[in-house]
Parts: sequence; C-alpha cells; structure tokens
Amino acid sequence: FFSSRRRHTRCSRDWSSDVCSSDLVEITQQIVSFLQEQALVDKIYVPELSQQLTHYGGIIFFQLKTQDQATSEKFVKSLRLFEWGTSMASVVSSVAIPYYGSHLSLDATEKTKMGLNPGLIRLSFGLETPKDLMGDLSYGFEQISK
Repeated sequence: FFSSRRRHTRCSRDWSSDVCSSDLVEITQQIVSFLQEQALVDKIYVPELSQQLTHYGGIIFFQLKTQDQATSEKFVKSLRLFEWGTSMASVVSSVAIPYYGSHLSLDATEKTKMGLNPGLIRLSFGLETPKDLMGDLSYGFEQISK
C-alpha cells in the first residue's frame, strides 16, 4: 500500500548520519508546502526556519484548527505510515501529540503558557518518500473532516 522506503543519500562529509541533511530538508519543504494547503491546519512550526530551511530538517509541528483532544487523537490514530512515538530519531517516520507525550508532566497552566494544546501535532520524517507521507497525512485529514 505504500511504495518501498526511499533510497537515501549518504553524505560524504558526514558519515555519522545515514540520511543527508539535504534529504531531510527536501522532505520537510515538501511536507510544509503540503500542510500549507490543508484547510484543517492553522499554523505550521518548523524549528529550522530561522536558518531559512537550508540545514537540518526532519521535524515539524503543526496546529490543527481545532484544539480538541478527540480530533487530534483520531487524526494520529488514523495514520498508517507514521508510527506513534516519543522518539523522533528513527528511519521510520513518527507522530506525537506533545501535550500528552513529551510534556505530560506539566500541568495545564504551564502547557498553556508554552502554547501547547491537544491540537499540536509533531512529525518526524524517516526514509519514506514524501509522496507516501503526504498520502498518509491526507488520509488522516480525511478522517477528521468527516
């Protein structure tokens, strides 16, 4: 149902990484462009945008227009390619809701001060093709727009 994992580029200058940062930048740019077209997305946060998206890539956040727990959970659970996880450094793409994961120990007031809410989704990209990732995200958006 999805094409095979994409072939990655090994960076000749960085043998500590299996995936060249330019690959992750390319995926990030394509996914950001895709998310900008989605009616159910309110905001997109790309930590690397301060460097004009020329380095790094691979992790983004987006805010659903709804901040409803049930909707964000339905979206995340409907994804077939992204795996639920708190670890964001893998060859497999993953998805998380920081409000209930990495920031679970904070109380609601602290989360609100930080701008966290149940509608904030975090994505980390692995070796899948951008086309497959966008297809999976499209399916998730279809499920919550019903």
